[in-house]
Amino acid sequence: MVTRRRRRATLAGQLFALQLAIIGVVLLAVAAVSLAQSDATFERVEGRRVSALGEQLATNPLVRANLDQPESRTGLATLALGLVAQANITSVTFAEPDLDVRVSTDPSLEERPLPSATRGSHAVAAGRGP
Repeated sequence: MVTRRRRRATLAGQLFALQLAIIGVVLLAVAAVSLAQSDATFERVEGRRVSALGEQLATNPLVRANLDQPESRTGLATLALGLVAQANITSVTFAEPDLDVRVSTDPSLEERPLPSATRGSHAVAAGRGP
């Protein structure tokens, strides 16, 4: 019967393994911080762009004149679809000050309260955007 003795790692080998583990942890931490910064920058830049689009849309005479007239909302739907195509955004929703959706590029939202994700924002309720 042949018995093999397990070879113990030398001190140099143990230190090398520890160094590799520390480098791995540092690389993961740097990657996580970089990803968080990139995400925050994206939200800040895109948030500004969408806020500017919302302000531009709010000053449009077509929006101001037709939002409270149900029979003339077709023009608003056309404007919303054009903005989605032009600005490369996902959706456009027009809501009254009471947060009831009047026109949206998502037809399932129309004539219903604004979804709860944006309902809690007092800036949205006051018409100032996020």
